[in-house]
Amino acid sequence: MLRVEDLAVEIGGRRILQGVSLEAGPGELHVVMGPNGAGKSTLLNTIMGLRRYRVVSGRVLLQGEDITGRPVYERARMGVALAHQFPPALKGLTLRELVSAMERVYGSARDVEWAAEILDVEKFMDRPLFAGMSGGERKRVELYLTVLQRPRVALLDEPDSGVDIETLERIEELLVGLRERGVLVLLVSHTMYMLEKLADRGAIDRVHVMVAGRLVASGPPGEVFRELRRAGFQGIARAHAG
Repeated sequence: MLRVEDLAVEIGGRRILQGVSLEAGPGELHVVMGPNGAGKSTLLNTIMGLRRYRVVSGRVLLQGEDITGRPVYERARMGVALAHQFPPALKGLTLRELVSAMERVYGSARDVEWAAEILDVEKFMDRPLFAGMSGGERKRVELYLTVLQRPRVALLDEPDSGVDIETLERIEELLVGLRERGVLVLLVSHTMYMLEKLADRGAIDRVHVMVAGRLVASGPPGEVFRELRRAGFQGIARAHAG
């Protein structure tokens, strides 16, 4: 469904991604890991088509169609959705009002009640969107809004960052639910507690390790996690150099 071919990307004239390639299919969960500044968020934002990310070379294909030059709104219509790492607060708008507006575009929220129940978002419906919410609450609402878009490809940028154990467990169940419904999930994460639980359930198809803008290793979760515990990100990069 999604193929990234030899992707090189610049931001403000600075090269961030250097020849990144990966491929993922429907109903698969792929995890992208790496140290801070490795280019993980840049990869997701480039796939989404955000304007400040300039593709120098390479391409992004969705179901065999080159979408490298497509604007964000066209990619969204094709089923690509991005859950931001730091969702902004929106003044004067409640979650219920936003959901109502989104229903006119994406269809009834009743179709994704399973996600609303997992994430327990009903309590937030009449609150100002993201305002005064804890980190975990913001992540749960952002994920619900992402699911409401009925994505075929869900790009999730550290939804598990800075959240409590209960929220981690809810996110884990959501990821399994998306995968079971045929959604391709590309997840940026550092939370080994959750990732190892997902791997034990057979819910992770592949793990990709990025260092300094390059994808230095890819493989089954058990294999990559063992190497990561033994050598760390830089050790993996050195072991796979060349």
